[in-house]
Amino acid sequence: MSEDHVSLGAFFMGISLFLLGAGINELAQKDGNQMLGFGFLGLWIVAFVVFVFLQIKSRVASEKPDNEGVTSNLPKNTWMWLFLSSEVVFFTMLIGLSFALRMTVDTKFGLIGIGSGWLGHVHDSLNLTYDGWVGNDGFVPENLDIILTTVNTFLLIISSYTMVIAVEHAQKGDGKKASYFLLLTAAIGATFLGVQVSEYMALIAEGFDPSAGLFGATFFLQTGFHGAHVLVGILLLLLMAIKGFLGGFDKPGNNDVEIVGLYWHFVDLVWVLLFTLVYLL
Repeated sequence: MSEDHVSLGAFFMGISLFLLGAGINELAQKDGNQMLGFGFLGLWIVAFVVFVFLQIKSRVASEKPDNEGVTSNLPKNTWMWLFLSSEVVFFTMLIGLSFALRMTVDTKFGLIGIGSGWLGHVHDSLNLTYDGWVGNDGFVPENLDIILTTVNTFLLIISSYTMVIAVEHAQKGDGKKASYFLLLTAAIGATFLGVQVSEYMALIAEGFDPSAGLFGATFFLQTGFHGAHVLVGILLLLLMAIKGFLGGFDKPGNNDVEIVGLYWHFVDLVWVLLFTLVYLL
């Protein structure tokens, strides 16, 4: 086997997934070591970033075109659109079913005790009450910090604008400027996540956690999955920025940043929907 065909990618990805699973396992257990869990997740992020950085550096140093060895003639962004299609299905089910469950138990929507139909069947079979929605501590959606989340939402919308500028510079062959705006976009995304984590900590300190009724469970489920997508987006932005600094976007017409931009815009749109349904309604 020639050196060109030797790859440790599967090995490193296996180690990375093991660290991810170990971290989630520690954080999910009541008696788990949270510091150890976060440590595993940190090692997972480091392993993932280092591996992809080496792959990007190898690709940039090589004179082979990005699509060499790819049998498909489809544009690269086609695969991102296919992935986003599956993400649309995922978030539609996650948000739609959570909202449908809320409609069966929240008196704000006036559907409790309808007695017939699908919603009535769900309500009767689960024997739910409004107290089951808000939790025993009486925490309701109106207790959320709407002003803080509105500002945070505005930040995420701004990041879509900086992402557009990064795409324009990358397509013009100005890799350095594209990388600067990618870093700015990643910084805004990290600020968004930081605010969300601080909100989680404040809510948990008040006794509102995933076990606090159906509202607690669906709130953390929906916003948590979205936060995980934002984290992945930040990692992709950082990796694209590294590629730009290494000269990967010095030729006009490169669409790698555009592909990452599609993902980032999708994450932004999902949050606008979540903000409307979870915080405002």
